[in-house]
Amino acid sequence: MSRPMSRPMSLLPLSALGTGKLHISPHVPRTPQRPGEGRLHVPPPEGRSGRCLVTSRGRKVPEVPAGAVMAAAREELQKDLEEVKELLTKATRKRVHDVLLAEKHKLEIEIKNQPLPKPKDVAEQEKSSLGGYTVKINNYGWDQSDKFVKIYISLNGVQKLPAENVQVNFTERSFDLLVKNLNGKNYTMTFNNLLKPISVEGSSRKIKTDTVLVMCKKKREEKWDCLTQVEKESKEKE
Repeated sequence: MSRPMSRPMSLLPLSALGTGKLHISPHVPRTPQRPGEGRLHVPPPEGRSGRCLVTSRGRKVPEVPAGAVMAAAREELQKDLEEVKELLTKATRKRVHDVLLAEKHKLEIEIKNQPLPKPKDVAEQEKSSLGGYTVKINNYGWDQSDKFVKIYISLNGVQKLPAENVQVNFTERSFDLLVKNLNGKNYTMTFNNLLKPISVEGSSRKIKTDTVLVMCKKKREEKWDCLTQVEKESKEKE
């Protein structure tokens, strides 16, 4: 009498083995996965915030700033336009030339209709692409002349950075300072609701020894009692 096997066996076809011998392998039953097991967890990229989108399957995907998406789309359209222009210079057949000319006109209209990123979107895009630790600047000094309001920010060694690492985005009533990779850290400062309107085109920044000077050009040559509307309201309550 044959003895019953203690566990089921599975047979592999001879053609799959490439030999003339029969191979018997134990069949290991698969343990069903629990919901959520075996899924890949995608952490946010290093240096970015932990804000994520959650898909219907429970997967977390880092959230992309709207400004970054618009900028990338505009850049792709611009590359397409440059390539079409290059092909136009090489086209010798009239029909091909006309097709390329129509495509060039179509791309130019599409680029023109693309919304320009707002200064805030640009600033958020820059911040989200940073690696390392980001420090919010709270200490500063300021004074003014007839034409400018000047904000002084002390940062040791800032003059050693490449000029493009020190960026300021201006709007009529705000500015956003970003200093990248200074001694392994990034520094940010934001001023919203400035006391009076400033000229975006006339405003700028200067890099001095251990100091960043932000120069906000006044739209009207008048004295400022403080920097922001919030400071003014606080003083009035005292």
